[in-house]
Amino acid sequence: MLDPYVENIVAINGNTAVWPPADEKGRKGRPGLLDALKLHGLPGRSQEEKDRMRDMILGNENYTPEQRHEIQDAYNKDDVDDTTALLGSLGGPVDNIHHTLFRGRYMAAVARMERVGLSVASDFLLDELVPTWDAIKRHYIQRDDEFHLYDGVDFVEERLRDLIEAKRWDWPRTPTGKYQLKIATIGKQATRYPELKSLARLRDQIAELRINKLAKTVGPDGFSRCPLLPFWTVTGRNQPSAKDKMFLLGLPTWLHGILKPPTGHGTG
Repeated sequence: MLDPYVENIVAINGNTAVWPPADEKGRKGRPGLLDALKLHGLPGRSQEEKDRMRDMILGNENYTPEQRHEIQDAYNKDDVDDTTALLGSLGGPVDNIHHTLFRGRYMAAVARMERVGLSVASDFLLDELVPTWDAIKRHYIQRDDEFHLYDGVDFVEERLRDLIEAKRWDWPRTPTGKYQLKIATIGKQATRYPELKSLARLRDQIAELRINKLAKTVGPDGFSRCPLLPFWTVTGRNQPSAKDKMFLLGLPTWLHGILKPPTGHGTG
């Protein structure tokens, strides 16, 4: 298998002059087919046309003969032709065929993993963990919120700003002059100001316990599925995530206990 999506990533990886685009420097993710065609100077349909076709496909369960013809003989065929043209413009698959085939086999394995998912004890997750989610957060807050920076289960940034000024801590600021209050920043500052260690631990724990997002990945069959996003990092690693989903194995270790072999299977 040759996967032009991955080979395009290999061709541009780390080259910030071409990706993200100059007018979209805050853009996340990797180039899709239309972006890849543009990067290599190849013609392709407009994003508006692709969005129109995608909306038609996803917005219907039954299709007219005319719609089927447009989907199969135009949309699908154009995607195949465009993908073939993209592969022809990439030198990597020819120069490093063994590496290319290895990446292709990996992409096939990722597709199988995403399709199968992880079998979980969905009754425990949905019936016990999710309803007690706020209580779990309150437990950690009551234990570690030494400076009373939370109001219930909500973190109040203004209270942290007041604490920084009262303590006269040297604190990094944003380009607009505001204090940087991201979790990673608090963690770094805790190495300078040890009294912040409990807050840094608390913020990490609350951020990691994304149980509600995990619940959204569980299907009717009791399997959790989340996009693995292979090759999304500059180092070539997976970066499993989605806007409203959470990868189970990216959560704290104690939550891995909800993994449950499906009927007729066991763990070794």
